[in-house]
Amino acid sequence: MSSTAVQANARHRRKIHYVDERIQKWLLVALVVMEAALAAAAVGVLNWHLAGVIEENLYRVHLHAPGPLFDQLMQGAQKVLGMFILINVIALLLADAIWRHHVNCVVNDFMALTGKTGDLDFSADPETAHSHEVLALARAWRARERVRLAAIREQLVRLEGEVSAQSDPRRIQELLDNLKELLP
Repeated sequence: MSSTAVQANARHRRKIHYVDERIQKWLLVALVVMEAALAAAAVGVLNWHLAGVIEENLYRVHLHAPGPLFDQLMQGAQKVLGMFILINVIALLLADAIWRHHVNCVVNDFMALTGKTGDLDFSADPETAHSHEVLALARAWRARERVRLAAIREQLVRLEGEVSAQSDPRRIQELLDNLKELLP
């Protein structure tokens, strides 16, 4: 097999792309496991209920039956299906609430960081209970900006000292060049 065939297969391989793998993967696993257990339980309950209906009607040949057998079987199936759907809806609402809470926490922390940046407040960032790649990137950028702004302040103090001392113009130009490199 040629290397290009292997690369083509690897390139077209299906991948799962998570927004936040830490929580999405476990929500997906939990929902799949719950769905499998719920389906197995529904089949078991349906089997138990239908076996009971058939057993009950098997020996009632001459007695008055509570209704046609098909209606009794359908009522049992509808009850089980209704419970299956209700539990699924509750599980999806719960998963949605968990996901929404996680996203809101990350967005709130990110908005707090951008709000501080918008106010030109580059003081140290408090650690939060929520960690996410976006928050780590924002904190890293703010830390780099904090260092850059401190270097700009230092250069300005040096420049102010050199200008007030009426130093050599080449030294002042060197400080201005250093300052220019630090500016975006």
